Amino acid sequence: KRGPTGVIGTNRSCAVETVGHLTEDLAAGTLPDPADGDAQSVRELLLERGVEVVDGRAWLAIDEHEKGLGEAAGRERTKLPNRAAMMDVAASAHAR
Repeated sequence: KRGPTGVIGTNRSCAVETVGHLTEDLAAGTLPDPADGDAQSVRELLLERGVEVVDGRAWLAIDEHEKGLGEAAGRERTKLPNRAAMMDVAASAHAR
């Protein structure tokens, strides 16, 4: 999928297509049983696939950091400039 782009109608057609595929998979019995997994197994699968995971603790650290940057600039928040900066802050949340 292309992700959120364009107008609502553009995204809606993607959503309709996705739901259609899910409905087909459900009818075919090919969807996994949600009871087969838990939060930890999802995290392990993502890490196994090389996905950098940002958990709640790391998200709060990013949020706090951006608010601190904003306060120093007289603003409510200053967003971090890129993904790498966000991941650095996220990693520091677990280093504490």
